[in-house]
Amino acid sequence: MRFAAAALVGLAGCAQVGPVLPPSAGLPRPVEDFAARRSGAAVELRWTPPHLTSDGVAWRGPLRYNLCSWPGLERGRRPAPSVALPGTVPAAPQIPSPPPRVRGGAETPSGAIMPACPRLLHLGAAAPGVTVPLPGLGGGGSFATLALYALNAQGQGAGWSNAAVVALTPVGPPPSLTAARATADGVALRWTPPAPPLDQILIYRDGTLLARLPSSTTAFLDRSIAWKQRYQYWLRSGAGAGAAAVESPDSRHLPVSTADVFPPPVPTGLQAVAGPAGVDLSWNAVVAHDLAGYNVYRQLPGASAWEKRNPEPLPTPVFHDAAAPGATYAVTALDAAGNESQRSAPAVAH
Repeated sequence: MRFAAAALVGLAGCAQVGPVLPPSAGLPRPVEDFAARRSGAAVELRWTPPHLTSDGVAWRGPLRYNLCSWPGLERGRRPAPSVALPGTVPAAPQIPSPPPRVRGGAETPSGAIMPACPRLLHLGAAAPGVTVPLPGLGGGGSFATLALYALNAQGQGAGWSNAAVVALTPVGPPPSLTAARATADGVALRWTPPAPPLDQILIYRDGTLLARLPSSTTAFLDRSIAWKQRYQYWLRSGAGAGAAAVESPDSRHLPVSTADVFPPPVPTGLQAVAGPAGVDLSWNAVVAHDLAGYNVYRQLPGASAWEKRNPEPLPTPVFHDAAAPGATYAVTALDAAGNESQRSAPAVAH
């Protein structure tokens, strides 16, 4: 009796709560966020490494990757057929079913079937952000479809990642950006195009595309700046059109500070007409994006100093002065930042 009781106690201690789950297949779950981006003469690959097996168990082993390139735009893809497993017996209601396994082979997470791989690249234990030279992806068209296969230490996996399409259009090096400086009208850029000739030149400011220019262009004026700002400029070469359009890596980045230290243009056409009530002045209007007005200066006969005649900037290019005939006048233009132009050519009141 004692032996029987001890046996019963031992059996009770080994009892398992819940259903008996099958062992994991040990296959990393397929990558679901694979992305490929052209970067000059290479393609940058990014993805999130699998953290589960195909059975939903936490993945703890090393990972290796294979990359396949299918030259041609999504050539040969077809939907995955729905497969019913014969002889499946439903589990009892009180026993939870294990998570469904992901089929291996040519299937992607969306259920599509990829054709046989014509060009397989072994990436090994590459990390997201790895780049693949363009020649390694093969030719055969303007595009290539890429997919990633995550493998365990035995070289086994559960299926392809989602597919990503990249353009195979060749592109040359970027232009050589030689100068970027602030001027009164905007930021002026100059560069030397590379050889052989490009399809087009792309201008970037702080990551935003400003312009696409013909390959023969060697200068550009950015009139869309704001003053008292700091910008970064760079150039890229462009090739192809539409979905096949690609860009080179960046040229060197040049910083530009847009401190407004540029005075408006000097006024022209000053006339001084003396009359019984004084002197009437007029001149040509100045064109400037931030013009604040004009100042009038007078030099009396025999004097060497100039005196300003208006207490506030004049909004229009006319002025009346009560001085006697024989005085010499000059005008300047003033901008919103307080920069003042040189004095105009003088005019003597007669």
